[in-house]
Amino acid sequence: MKTVAKKHRGEIIISLLRQESLKNWGMKLYQEIKEMVGEPDLLKTNFNKGLFVSKTGYESKWWSLAEIKGIKNYFSGEMVNEISTPHFITIHISLNNF
Repeated sequence: MKTVAKKHRGEIIISLLRQESLKNWGMKLYQEIKEMVGEPDLLKTNFNKGLFVSKTGYESKWWSLAEIKGIKNYFSGEMVNEISTPHFITIHISLNNF
């Protein structure tokens, strides 16, 4: 994504689920959509690593604040906008000048 955006002087918009919300809010969310993702597999789900796994094999990564910071640093472009809630963060990075 970074290579293509840099080559074409583009922008990147990424929305990430926040790890600290997985245990409470995320598990409630997955209960609501269990027909789509399957029943939670509590033996494979790891709240400390931000990993949700269902019994059908569906997996979802929830990102820690340190991982989110690392993603921002990796793209190292101009931060256009950031929207943060307790449950997710959306970052908009421009690589027009890089």
